[in-house]
Amino acid sequence: MNYKKYLINEYWDYIPPKLDQINYITKFDDGLNNYTIYPNKWIIFGQWRGKICLFNQTNPRIIIRSISAWKVQKQIERTQLPLSDNDEP
Repeated sequence: MNYKKYLINEYWDYIPPKLDQINYITKFDDGLNNYTIYPNKWIIFGQWRGKICLFNQTNPRIIIRSISAWKVQKQIERTQLPLSDNDEP
């Protein structure tokens, strides 16, 4: 899918989607509540002035054209976390 065409205007920077970098939305507000019905797994494809564009990993046609970057966090796999003293290797 050509996600460049979904950027709001020419000032937005297109970011080639990295399908292995899953993000999740930590705050659904400002009219984004209707996106809570989808799995909270998102791929970034654009940015501009603290805002980002996302598409849903499970349903790639579901697109959020603008959300504040601070409302989105990269998902950390359990294997990426350091082991604590109580964890088994």
